[in-house]
Amino acid sequence: MYLKLGTQLPYLKLGTQSGAAPSNPPAPPSSGITQVYLGSSAFTGINIGSTTISSVYVGAAKVWGAVSGITGTNVDVSTRFVSFGEFSVTDPWFANTAANYSVSEIQVSHSGSGRLYIGHKVTTDPTYVSDAPIGAIQVLDNAGTSLLHNFYFGVNDQGWETTHQAFAQTSSNGVLDTSPAQARNSYYFAEISSSVASTDRFNLASGTGSTKTGAKDGIVFPGGPMALGNATQHQSIPSNYLYRETSGSADSHASFMRSPIISWSAGMKVRVAYIIGNSPTSPPQVNDSLFMGIA
Repeated sequence: MYLKLGTQLPYLKLGTQSGAAPSNPPAPPSSGITQVYLGSSAFTGINIGSTTISSVYVGAAKVWGAVSGITGTNVDVSTRFVSFGEFSVTDPWFANTAANYSVSEIQVSHSGSGRLYIGHKVTTDPTYVSDAPIGAIQVLDNAGTSLLHNFYFGVNDQGWETTHQAFAQTSSNGVLDTSPAQARNSYYFAEISSSVASTDRFNLASGTGSTKTGAKDGIVFPGGPMALGNATQHQSIPSNYLYRETSGSADSHASFMRSPIISWSAGMKVRVAYIIGNSPTSPPQVNDSLFMGIA
């Protein structure tokens, strides 16, 4: 069996051949990886032990995903924070972009009561272009059809709380050193303020006050489950969103916010509407910006 990787190869193929790679493999076309094959069939997930890989990235760009918007199924988000960012925006024309929000989902394996924690990690230089607005967060049943909690931030903070400082993290992509239990037990949380955009806190706002980052407004109120995928949620004027202010922050430092207490059962799904990016010159790492955990 062999595996050939190239920067121009449009597919990844796991075949049934054994031994060395052929001496005359076909010349790779001039496009990025777009498909993954097992034998002759495209597949919808990669399993390594108990871990399911449902997306493939080249750099910060998502080049393959099982189902657009779904970043994990039955994921353990209790012992570690899990990255859910998939999509980015590059919009050089606006200080705060008017682009649609994208929606990603993680199905969690947690059971019992606990708060949903969202972590935001700085990955840019300058740091202020790391701002990542969140328009709404939904908790759904295991079928993904019934809304159990609909945290819409267009008007208020829905009872969410924020840390008042940032915490040093590894620079490795998709990883936080902080665990959900550590955030619960060791970090101070307080009410989210809508009056002043404070550095390293999550704030309720419409516009960030910085250039090439953030969003103009929040999203249209989602009366049902938000559609998954890239740019599915329109902005609504005027409306708010939650975002962690990163002006004056330090690289690879994270701040956190948390929900009211929720009663969880294994298989429930969490969907988040967000915008990552906007800067054409210093874009954030899409898969190393936003994380979720439960504790």
